[in-house]
Amino acid sequence: MVSVEEGSAASLTVLRQDGSGGASVRWVTVSHSATTSDFTNTTGTVFFSQGEFSKIISIAITEDTIPETDEVFYVRLFDPVGEYELSL
Repeated sequence: MVSVEEGSAASLTVLRQDGSGGASVRWVTVSHSATTSDFTNTTGTVFFSQGEFSKIISIAITEDTIPETDEVFYVRLFDPVGEYELSL
């Protein structure tokens, strides 16, 4: 879990266990208690070259003046390709 202030970005590290060969994985943000007015709904692909073990993805968090409790969204990894054992 990552906690960030509004108006900043959530930086998440995608890790892979085996660095032999290239790999990629697609990712997408998924709303939960946070809605797409709270963060930038985003999708992307992370590419790993041989020997790379981590990559950072960033999701912009929207700043507003509405008092709110903590809110949650998820990042889902899918469609892995290549040499991988991936985690967030």
